[in-house]
Formats: sequence, C-alpha cells, structure tokens
Amino acid sequence: SVDTYRITVPKEFINKINIRAVAEPADEASSSAVNGYKLARYFTFSQYNASATTWTGGFAETTAEGYDGFNYVVKGLGKGMVTLCWDSAVLEISNVFIELNGLQGSLTKDNETGKYTLTFDVDSDVRKRHDIQFYKTSEPDYEQLPQVEFSFTADNQTA
Repeated sequence: SVDTYRITVPKEFINKINIRAVAEPADEASSSAVNGYKLARYFTFSQYNASATTWTGGFAETTAEGYDGFNYVVKGLGKGMVTLCWDSAVLEISNVFIELNGLQGSLTKDNETGKYTLTFDVDSDVRKRHDIQFYKTSEPDYEQLPQVEFSFTADNQTA
C-alpha cells in the first residue's frame, strides 16, 4: 500500500529541524520476511548560500543498528566532481542509482584492495542533493556505520 503525505515547513524552521520517517514490518510474518530489518530516511530543510561552491557527503543514519541499508546524502552548491570510495566486502551501492544517473562507466573496482570508486559530476543548477542507497554485504551486523571516503573537486570555472 502507498500512503502519501505533504509536509509544509514554515520558514522559521529552515536549518532547525529534521524529520525521520521509518518503515517497519506490520506483523511478525512480515518482520521475518525481511529478517527484522526496517528502513528509515531523514529529511532536512536547509537554506543555502548561493555564492558557495562546496559539496559534502555523509550517512543520514546515525547508527548501523537494525538497518539493512543506508542512505548516503551528497549535497551542495556549485559545479564540480564528487568521488566516493568504499570497501566492496562491507557495502554495495544501489544499482538503481547507478542506472538512473547513467553512471555505469563511472564505477570502477580496484581488485587488489576490493574498493569501489564512483566519480560523478555535480551541478547545483541541475540538482542540489543526491540520495544514494548503500546495502550491507554478507556481514550480518555492524557496530558502527561503515566508511565511505568522500572528496569534492570544484570546477575552476565556477569556483
């Protein structure tokens, strides 16, 4: 089933609140079918400095406990290139994100280290935020959030 909600945030709450939505199985049978996992997403409401050229990346979740996957948020202003790097033994990236953004050729794997690298262009005139889903590999539990290395290189023409 699909429930649709509209949330209107008053201007005075910009940069002051976050909303967390959690989807949990409705009954024991559903919980067993998904190994007891739940999904969550954080929504933030921000105002940006239009003259800045900077991008950041980080997990929306604050803990790894109870999650099958994690939302990695890349957001910012200006033009440039973002590079993400992660251990393939610990995380796998959502193929949906790769395919929807035409990034198949931008994903590489270092067979010696087992690390994947994804490089893609960002332009806040087109999109200010990218939500990227990462999923756990065969590791059953994490005590802390896995690591994703993030770097941003500004486009010199716009910086």
